[in-house]
Amino acid sequence: MIIKSDINKIRCIALGLVVGWVFGACSDIVKVPDITQDKVIVIAPAHQTTVKGNVVNFTWEPLADADSYLLQVASPNFEQASQVYVDSLLVETSFEKELLPNDYQWRVKAINSAYETLYSYSSFSVRKSDGFEGNTVLLTNPVNAHITNQTSINFVWEALEEAVAYQFQVLDSSGVVVAEETIEDTSIELSLEEGNLTWQVKATNSDDESTLYSSRTILIDRTNPNTPQLLTPANNSTEVSGELTWTWERENSIGGSVEIDSIFIYNDENQTSLYKKGIGSEKSYQTTIDIGSYYWKVTAYDLANNKSDDSAVFELVVN
Repeated sequence: MIIKSDINKIRCIALGLVVGWVFGACSDIVKVPDITQDKVIVIAPAHQTTVKGNVVNFTWEPLADADSYLLQVASPNFEQASQVYVDSLLVETSFEKELLPNDYQWRVKAINSAYETLYSYSSFSVRKSDGFEGNTVLLTNPVNAHITNQTSINFVWEALEEAVAYQFQVLDSSGVVVAEETIEDTSIELSLEEGNLTWQVKATNSDDESTLYSSRTILIDRTNPNTPQLLTPANNSTEVSGELTWTWERENSIGGSVEIDSIFIYNDENQTSLYKKGIGSEKSYQTTIDIGSYYWKVTAYDLANNKSDDSAVFELVVN
């Protein structure tokens, strides 16, 4: 059985291939690995197993040369589907979904820019847990390992049947509780200090029974990267045209998120005509350069969207 959304995805892939052929016909052809004979290995839920509780964690092994995975879940199966509960294109190899007690079938296939595998199938059942404690609070926002420079964060989770209250906590990198609330709502907005934090939620019912905590991590980084200091080519130096190595130095900040150096090479002193830009590696950058006069600088960024001051601008003459 082919689902309409699946047909649309196939059409999009086909259109992408046609566009890629049209625009790439006169350029070098990049060979994309053919994965049509490969198979995605499903891990859990395994075939004909029973999941007790309200949340199912779908996992499968990564496939070499795959760019993404199409995951679908139907009930009771895809031949007689009364409803499709999941139809998601993912880059990860796991996915959590809250499902009611029922019989289900799930399938997953791998996709790259030119090819895709056949689906791998597995059937399973969801049944109620033996007690309230066996349920799981499904966290929704922020995503796990979220990185931000904002201190005001809105935490959100799914409502759990029979829950009357939720215990919410934020822990610092040492495991010390820095914020704690008991609320009836399924969201809370807090202002927090920067750092590596863990947030967690558990549910309680009217009999004072509690689930285990569900947890995710978040990094709040408000520290700008340090300003790069240019080294070579030295200011007002002269170099020979061809491949040239550019270097600078900069200590990483204490913010904690990954930092990236971007180099900008201009044709004019006013920095209005960009000749080349690139991403540095280990505080250096290599590129070929033509005869002319150039002005270059380096700016650092991090994954939390913080930005350093621009470095000084060095002039370079290439003969």
